[in-house]
Amino acid sequence: MRKVSAIAMTFVSMSIAAACDVVDDASETGTTVEETLVEGAPLDVYLIAGQSNAVGGAQVTSLSTLNAGFATSFDAVRFAQEINCPKDGSVGACQLSRSWRSLAPRGSSMGIELSAGRRLYERFGGTVALLKHATNGSNLVAQWDSTGNARSLWTYMNDFVDARMAELPPGSRIAGLFWIQGNGDAQLATAAEDYAENLAWFIMRLRQDRGCVPVVIDRLHPAVQYPFADVVRAEQEQVASFVDDVAIVDTADLRLRDDPPQHYTADSFVTLGRRMADAMPRCQ
Repeated sequence: MRKVSAIAMTFVSMSIAAACDVVDDASETGTTVEETLVEGAPLDVYLIAGQSNAVGGAQVTSLSTLNAGFATSFDAVRFAQEINCPKDGSVGACQLSRSWRSLAPRGSSMGIELSAGRRLYERFGGTVALLKHATNGSNLVAQWDSTGNARSLWTYMNDFVDARMAELPPGSRIAGLFWIQGNGDAQLATAAEDYAENLAWFIMRLRQDRGCVPVVIDRLHPAVQYPFADVVRAEQEQVASFVDDVAIVDTADLRLRDDPPQHYTADSFVTLGRRMADAMPRCQ
């Protein structure tokens, strides 16, 4: 496992470029997203990125009665998504790429966005929007490489973010990242052992490009039994402990689906989305 000091020095060396000033004002309100689009008021856009549990895929028909309302469209928050882009370094089409529309399930499937979007709206008012860019089975060590790979998922994500942000009013910004990933790096010792440093670099690059971007990580579920899952969990904790404005949320109480076994149920996605949104600081 990389030394904590290596992670700390990485961020000290780039602290000016990557600094975040955050506030946590749950009482702040605003106009609806529809009004801001008409009036030209800027939006705070929150990214969802990572691998399969970021993609989502639980069926809305399996939501409990208590959570059934999340299967409906929520017009006060805008949502755009791109999923399952090539992860082999090639140039190609993604499985799905959609521009802005009301927050709603993807057909019959869902992820954290349905509850996270509503909770962000409750916390911060109607100037929030969500962008999802995620790819099933992707690893951080190579496929999300932000250090020079000409066509990694990092490149696909930034191209998509740039295109969608260009459609929003001037002054709109990336205001946070929900990072849901880790399974792909828990299968190889070197990837797991370097996870904290690789994620720290990823966050630093994002902040260099986008300014203040607080991050919330979902802790790799304890039922995930890949050979080096415990190492990844420890590395995630390191990042949350030693990188400013990074929070981590526990997932141990969340149910997983039987098939495939490492994926959350629909109700677990609802809980996780709210939990991660509650943990998200707000940029100054």
